[in-house]
Amino acid sequence: MTTPTGPYALPLHYLREGLAASAAFRTATGANNAAAARPFVHYAAAPGNTRAPCAIVDVGSGWNADAHAAGGRNEFVVQGEVWCTLLLAVDPTKAEGEQDLAAYNAIGAIAADLLADAGKADRLDITGLRIGAPLRPDEKLRASLGDYVQADMTITYRSFA
Repeated sequence: MTTPTGPYALPLHYLREGLAASAAFRTATGANNAAAARPFVHYAAAPGNTRAPCAIVDVGSGWNADAHAAGGRNEFVVQGEVWCTLLLAVDPTKAEGEQDLAAYNAIGAIAADLLADAGKADRLDITGLRIGAPLRPDEKLRASLGDYVQADMTITYRSFA
């Protein structure tokens, strides 16, 4: 597996580490620890047979490096965006509205964990987090991939290079 390096790809590693460290993400995946949760986080695309629960992380729509006003030559503030698609399995024993609410609770808890760890070592220095409207697959996709709730996060960050 290729390891993310440098200021453009390394934020994906930090997001993956943040998700793996998230107690809420570990609960959603059934992982006992961060090492067991990492295989549930995929870079850029998930393998074709991937089923929920999992997360897919990718670079977002923007990245820039600006000279740091207080620093010397070649000191920059890097700002960018990463995307995270959460696919959370639905509990078939719950009523449909309860299934959605349970997924919304998990989505919010994962976001709260990411925000609580923002700026720590091996984590993104998050400056913003937006969650798009969750959705569920149609009947055809449910038949092949199982039932899940999908939530797309857009996360903005900064770092100093």
